Parts: sequence; structure tokens; C-alpha cells
Amino acid sequence: MKKTLLILLTLTLLCVLTAREWIEWFEPFPEIPIWDKSNIFQEIIQCHEGGYAVLSEFCWELVWDEHNEYQYYVHESASITKVSPGMEIQWSTIEEDIYGGHLSAKGLTELSDHGFVTIMEDNLVKYDGHGNFEWSVHIGYDISEPKVVCAYSDGGMIVAGYYGSPTTYLLNLMRLDNDGNIIWTREADYWLPEWDVQMLDNMFLSSDDTFYVAGNLTDTWSSEYQTDKFPMLLAFDENGDTLYTKLITEVTTQPKYSYEYSVIAETPKNGIAMLALQFGLETGNRNARLFQFDYTGAITGSKFYPGFDNGWKYFGRLNNGKYVAFGGTDEGQWSESWSRCFNSDFDYIGNYLWPVEHDEHTSGVRQRKLFPHGSGFITGGSNNPEFWIAYENSFVPVSNDEFVVPTQHKINISPNPFNPDTSLEFTLTQPAYIELSVFNIKGQLVKTLVNQRLQSGVHKINWDGKDNSNHPSASGIYFFKLKYGGKTSIQKATLLK
Repeated sequence: MKKTLLILLTLTLLCVLTAREWIEWFEPFPEIPIWDKSNIFQEIIQCHEGGYAVLSEFCWELVWDEHNEYQYYVHESASITKVSPGMEIQWSTIEEDIYGGHLSAKGLTELSDHGFVTIMEDNLVKYDGHGNFEWSVHIGYDISEPKVVCAYSDGGMIVAGYYGSPTTYLLNLMRLDNDGNIIWTREADYWLPEWDVQMLDNMFLSSDDTFYVAGNLTDTWSSEYQTDKFPMLLAFDENGDTLYTKLITEVTTQPKYSYEYSVIAETPKNGIAMLALQFGLETGNRNARLFQFDYTGAITGSKFYPGFDNGWKYFGRLNNGKYVAFGGTDEGQWSESWSRCFNSDFDYIGNYLWPVEHDEHTSGVRQRKLFPHGSGFITGGSNNPEFWIAYENSFVPVSNDEFVVPTQHKINISPNPFNPDTSLEFTLTQPAYIELSVFNIKGQLVKTLVNQRLQSGVHKINWDGKDNSNHPSASGIYFFKLKYGGKTSIQKATLLK
């Protein structure tokens, strides 16, 4: 009996231990007197055999200027550290200021031959699977600011970045083989005026070798759309030719706003989901809108999420079909990291907890790709002079007082039928962000009546029978959709003239 209880206790303890998230800390260069390891963790990738590789960037000598007035860093270095599946450091590389200026290391990628490439300044550098240097290719003549490297499954890679002046940018693509030979270079079909180049690192290669770029296009102020920035999605085939360009414009009754960040994720059947951050120019509120696209670039759906954070870094799909957006506020060393979880229908359902308590010395998520693991995902960060790798698996469902708000009654519409106007009444048991819209029998949006936070209590909204362009609507059946977080209430009414 005691032996049985001991076995059950051991199994129970094992289940508890394996259900918890884990975190491992690493110091790759304890013997080197590196002065500044503030960027000891730049990016993390998951390797083909199950381990990890971490890209670092740092300076290791502090000198005085000629007048002995201030100090500055010299001998900038970049490094790749390979971590085994058993969480042991296998090897580390160091490149010390050999490319001149600020190394600006980024774009760490594993190739089909298990070698690693990364961008250092405007050079592409490759190491073999054991950390030995293989080659370096200068790509700055074609891409003055390279941002991302993606590997093809059948060999080779694509490099993307921009070329141009501080106010006008041209998106450039370059394909190379595993030996660093340039196969082709491509320019986007048009110049992008004032492209937000900080968004150019949100690119990825899909499972069917389509290359996607997400960003925001700045244009002149539009009173119709109430914004001067629009989310944009670009798609290119394996030869670098443009498949489509999608500029997203939506007529809205919201206060003036601007799109600041746009991140993308692949969905089943070669679809794409884009999560775009809206910033209220007058209210200061931050909301998010999700757009779904099919493989042709046609929009197949749209959802609105109130009260979302700044600082998107990545958006991706987990093994269990859920989606996660994560990032942090750009203060200190990405000290305020966060993650938001959605179900397969993109309803916001909660958060993942971080296993590390971040402070002003600890950086949050910086990788440019999501790495699913179990029911969660792998993240990384740093606390100088160490970096950490962690498994995020503690999911917290959204609470009722945050987004999911029950209503006591359905929408009461009176009169019904009506001509020319009617009133819609509903009750909220607590404050909530509400979206109340009118749709016609074809499912087309006719009018957005409410898109804001409302207090608890009874609310009565009038519809005068006109659309968003202030044109009178025709006779027929109309649907009134009340959305509050993940819940939706729909009632129909008839307009008779």
C-alpha cells in the first residue's frame, strides 16, 4: 500500500513539474571583460534538431574622447551562441568590429544545410553547424538597410530590406544560395512614400514559399477614413515577383486615429491574418483590428479589440490552433513584456504569463518568429551579463471585468417595423467596450452606431435609417449586431417605406 501511494505521489509530482513553465539562464562569455552586454540577447531561433541559437550584440571596450570629456564604446562585437536540446552551450562565435561602424546584428536564420546566417551591418555572414566561419557577402549596394533573412526549405535564402532616402524607401529583395552566391535581386514595383521602416522586420516566408511583408503606409490626411496611415500587406513569389499589394482602407465613424504597428501570421489553407494597432490621435486610446486574407489577398474577415498594448513584435499560430501576439513597451530594456492569446476564430481569450519578473535591467521578447512548444511557445531575453530561454505555458483566461461582458437582455428594437428611424435598447451589467453595427441582408456593413467604451446600465441608441455616408437606406430587413469582447448579440428589424 505504501509503495502504491509512493508511486502515485511520484507520478502526481512529475505531472505538476512537467506542467510548469521552465527557464534556463546562460552566460556565454564569462572570461571576456565585456563592458556593455545590454544587447547580449538580440534574437532567438529554434534549430532543426530541437536546440536553440541566440544572436548577441555588444561592446567590450570603453574609451575617453580626445578632450577627456566623455566615454564611448569601441570594438563592437556580434555573436551566435548554440544551445543544445539539453540546454547546454555547445559553441559561441565572436566577430569583433570587422565590418566597421555599428555591427547592428539581426536576422539570425538556420539554413537547410544546418549552417547559420545573420546580418552584420550591411553584410551577410555564414557559419557552419559547428560555429566555424564560412563566408561573408556585402549586400549593401542593393539593400542599404537589410532587415530580415528567411530560409527556403529546398536550399538558399531570401534577404529583404529597404533602399532610399530618409523620407522615401524602396523595398528590395535578394535571393542567395547556401554558398552566398546571389541568384537574383528585385525591387518593389513602386516607391513607398515615408514607409515606416521600423515595420520592415515584420516579414516571413510561408509554407508555400510566398514571401509576405506587413507595414503601414503614410499618406495625406483622409477625412473619409479619419486617418493618415493605412495597414499594407505585400506578397511576392519565389522569384521575387509581386503577387499582390493590399492597402487596407475602412470607412469609420471612430475619432481620428493612426495605425502604428501591423504584424502578420499564417493561417490554414495559405491564408494570412494581420493584427494592426490603432492609436487614437485625440483620445490616446490604443485598440487593435484584425484582418483575415485568403491566398489571393482578398479580405475575408475583420475583428476589433479594444484596449490593446503598444509594441507588437510577433504574431503566430501555436500547435493547438490558438494564436499569440507578443511584444513589449519600448522603455528601458523592453521591461514591460506581454502576450495576448486568441482562439482559432481570433476571439481574444486571455494572456500567457511570463516566467520572469522583468525590471529595468531585463529585456523581454525580441525574436522575430514564434516557436511553438507543447501548448505554449519559446521566448527569450536578458539580464546582463546573461540571457535566458523560457517556455511560456501558463495561460490565463480573460476575466469578465476586462472584455467579456454579459448583457441581461437581447437588443430591444422599437418600433419594428419602422420608418424612418428606430431605437435600440440594451443593458450592460458593467462597463465595457461596445461595437454596435447595422448590416443589410447581404451581410454588408451599413452603419456603425457605437464603437467606444460605455458605462454599465441601460443604453438607448437611435438609428435614423441612414448609412455611413448619410444616405437613406432602402426598404428591407436589417441586422443589428452588438459585440462586446468575445460575445455577440444579433437582432433583426424591418424598414418599411
